[in-house]
Amino acid sequence: MFSLCVIDREDRAIVRKFTKPVKVDLAASTLNGFAFHTAVTGAPILDQAAAFLDCVVRERVVAGDHTLFVGEIVDCAFQKPEETEVLRMETPA
Repeated sequence: MFSLCVIDREDRAIVRKFTKPVKVDLAASTLNGFAFHTAVTGAPILDQAAAFLDCVVRERVVAGDHTLFVGEIVDCAFQKPEETEVLRMETPA
């Protein structure tokens, strides 16, 4: 299983915290100091996420020295209002 958390544009500091290995504190239910809860599959969902996708792995595709995981969404939800501006990948102009 895996989850995808969509981050609010105002919470971009979260992204910097996840560029390094994740420190999990199960007793405090935190990932790198950010609170999380478990999804239907058991995957972690950041409490601060604007929205999330909870997925089960359906296929693994080897691509060179990487593996691409293809997932099926089993649950998803907005955790903040739908009109929340989300962080998106952009190319500098």
